[in-house]
Amino acid sequence: MSNDTRPTSAVIAANPEAYGFSWNTETLHKAGSTLPNCPTMEHKDEAKLRSTFGETYFIEMANGTSGRVRDQEVARTMIYENRNVDRMAVKIAIVDRAFGIRVRKAATVIKVQSWLANDGTEFTDKAECMAYNASLTA
Repeated sequence: MSNDTRPTSAVIAANPEAYGFSWNTETLHKAGSTLPNCPTMEHKDEAKLRSTFGETYFIEMANGTSGRVRDQEVARTMIYENRNVDRMAVKIAIVDRAFGIRVRKAATVIKVQSWLANDGTEFTDKAECMAYNASLTA
């Protein structure tokens, strides 16, 4: 299946049986931490898998690491770095990896709401900002 005609990794991850596999969950370990509910692919239909992922998928497994070990590595890395990562995001990354796409580390963005006082002073507490604004006009 060419990149132009294949479904997105998200579609494949959400409908695994249509593409020749199902999802298992395992408890994995990394650096002394227990990582529960880690998804891995369980191969069910070779013809569908070949149609979806192509011959390269099978050749890579024959010449190196098994699919299960590959899936565990993706899940272990993503879940260890962010325990609250959405498991569907992990499944999508596993499907990407099956296509040979290595997912780069995502940066964690922490969004903090802030309020600006009339003079441009920034506050993370709305009540403090309002009290400060009141003191400016007093």
